[in-house]
Formats: sequence, C-alpha cells, structure tokens
Amino acid sequence: PWPASGDPPSIFSSSRDDMVLPVGDRRGAPMISDERLTPTDERTSVGCLELPSGICVGTMQWGDTSIDRYFFGATIPEDQLEQLVVSALGRGINFFDTAEGYGGGTSESRLGGACKAATARLGQVASPVIATKFLPTIWRYSCAAFEASLDASLHRLGTDCIDLYFIHSPVHPLPIEHWVALACDAKAKGKVKEIGLSNCNADEVRRAHAVAVARGMRIAANQVLFNLLTYRSPALLEMQAACAELGVRLLCYGPVGQGLLTDGLCPERMPAIKLTRMTRVTWEQLAPLRAELSALAKAHGRSMAQVALNWTLSHGHVVLVGCKREGHIADAAEALNWRLEADEVARLDAVALDRSTLEKPRARRFVFMLLLSALLAAYKLEIALRRMWSRVLMMSPATLASGRTGVAAHHSTETQTASSNVDNK
Repeated sequence: PWPASGDPPSIFSSSRDDMVLPVGDRRGAPMISDERLTPTDERTSVGCLELPSGICVGTMQWGDTSIDRYFFGATIPEDQLEQLVVSALGRGINFFDTAEGYGGGTSESRLGGACKAATARLGQVASPVIATKFLPTIWRYSCAAFEASLDASLHRLGTDCIDLYFIHSPVHPLPIEHWVALACDAKAKGKVKEIGLSNCNADEVRRAHAVAVARGMRIAANQVLFNLLTYRSPALLEMQAACAELGVRLLCYGPVGQGLLTDGLCPERMPAIKLTRMTRVTWEQLAPLRAELSALAKAHGRSMAQVALNWTLSHGHVVLVGCKREGHIADAAEALNWRLEADEVARLDAVALDRSTLEKPRARRFVFMLLLSALLAAYKLEIALRRMWSRVLMMSPATLASGRTGVAAHHSTETQTASSNVDNK
C-alpha cells in the first residue's frame, strides 16, 4: 500500500515525518546525544535472557535476495543495517528476531554482521540478544537435518550459541514432541540457551512444555500473532492462559495489524493489506476499535500505533516490531516509559476483535507450511546460483584462459585419437 518507488512509511507516525537520527562518524563512536536515545527502564526477561525493554526488532525485511526485493522493495544497505542496530541498542532495545526462512538465511547473515559492527562502535552499551527459527519443512524429518539447519544458522549469525531458538510453525507429519526433543538435545550441547515455539496453540504449548520439563528444561516463549484484532479469540485466550500457567512468555508479532490499527487508514487502503484478507475484517467491524484507539491516542498525545503497542506491553508481553528504517525504531521506542491505565486497557479489551489465525483448520495451516517450504527451497536455489556465479567472477583471467587452453588441448587429443583409429582400421 505504499509507492513502489520508495520505502514504506513509518507505521507509527501519524501526520509527522519519521524521526531519523544522525548517523554520526562511522569510523568512531556514533552520535547518540539526541534526547530520544535515552535508554528505557523497562527491564524484562525471556527465560534466562535479560532484556532492557519489552520491544523486539523484527528483521524479516533484512534479506538481500531478489525474492526479498520483490516482496519488500529495495535492499537495506549494510551501513544502514548497522545504524539500525546502533539506534536500537542506544535506546535500550537489544532483542532481535530473525529466521532461516527470512531471506533464505541472508537476514541472519546480515543481522550477525550488523550486530558485530554496532557493538564494536558502542562498546558495552548492551549486548544484542538474538532469536532465530528452525522451519520444519516437508523434507525435514531427521536429527541430522535439524542439526544441519541449526549449525548453518550459527555460522550465518557468527556465533557458537543462539540465545533463543524457535520451532517455526510446526505443522508437520511428525508431532511437535519430535522437534522439541531435538531442540533439547541442542540445548544440552550448549548450542542453544532457550527454546521457543512459534504459532502454537494451547494444546501444542502444553505438549511441548511436557517434553522440555521431562528433560529438565523449559519452553521460554511462544511467538504468535497477537493484537487488538485477535485478542478476543477463544483459541488465543486459551493459549495465553496456558502460557501464563506454564511460565511461557508471549512474543507478539503484528502488533499494529499491518497498518489496520494505525492513523491514516481509509476504506480504500484496506483491500491492499494482507491481514484484511486473512481475517476477513471489514471497515464497519473495525470502526469501534479504531475510534477507541484514536481517543486514547489523543488523550496521551501519541499515535494510534504507539497506543496499540503499549496495550500489548500492558498485558505483560514482548512486542515484535518490524523495522526497516531508524524512524521505525524511534517511533516504537515511544511506546515505552509510559503505560495505559488499567481502565483504558479494559476499554480496549472490550472492543477488541476475535480473528486469530490459531483457529484456522489444520489443513489450511498445512497448506501454508507447504508454501513456506516451497519459498525456502526457492531461496536456497537463488543463493546457490549466486554463490556459483560469484566463484566464476572471482576466477582470474589467467585461470579462465588456462581452462580454455585445457579444453582446446583435450579436443585436439580426441581428434588425433580418432584419426589414428581410422588409419588402423
């Protein structure tokens, strides 16, 4: 829903421009004198992972393949990625989420490189905490496949231990217990600090928890679509209660509903938003919720998106915010250091909708997993072709000439042998 020639606008802004911070001298310390870089004081945790705030930076759009450019627009330059990480760390946001399926692993590689460069600039401001995900595709069944995927993620991130390792949307012929047991093995080997789930309902959370507890471990988090469009769903409420009972933190993606819960939305823009089609929500059904959000935004001097984020934080959950520009991080940080009153949270709870994807039939979720598997295969094919072409370009002219000479000599020898055979006959 934004012009093809430019980046998406900040979903947190209303009528003002993005708040882009100065880049500073990249040869030395960053310029972090801006008052908005004041670190937050909203410490929380996910398992053993201590976090300065409840905001996590999503990196789905950080890949650099042609597939990413098709879906998300221009590739983010390396220096801008570094500055995004610097901006987040300077605000006390040190939690980053990626996956092997984001950019076919290129999001992992670029995040790892950006974090290394940013921490070298900032020193001991805050150590990045990185979560990534294993995708149980239709061709993966064995322990060897799981370990190969984990080792590849470790290599791309440039680390020997992943802070939080999610089992990503486990709709697979093998039960979730199989994948959790393999994740427990990885944790026992020191390759993973904490184990997480993604898009799991209450039953799956309980089953996964039982396997982990039997091994003396735990499930630290469940990453799900959680916002004011989904909150009143019975399946989501049941899953939320199960996680609270078992000590599993919720990591909530889609907090502003892909723009459905932000300022500036109009009926004409709704059909272009994917979540509109996924939830089948109409403008009339959204109206009461948006009116309440707008009223609270005006009362607090905030944008509707910042109120929506604060509502999720007020429920005690961690918020996952996709960030492609510094302005996105700056605006997300403005959801911190204040809280909605209890009655204001209750008012939003009362007008929330019930469109959770956890209630989709398993058959539809399996079709979605087939599509994800195909997408990951396409990513891997492009990356393999790109590496092959890179090797060709790296070959020196002398090597190429030598190769051509060798081929010519080979053909000459074959010709001479053929003539000799004819003479003999």
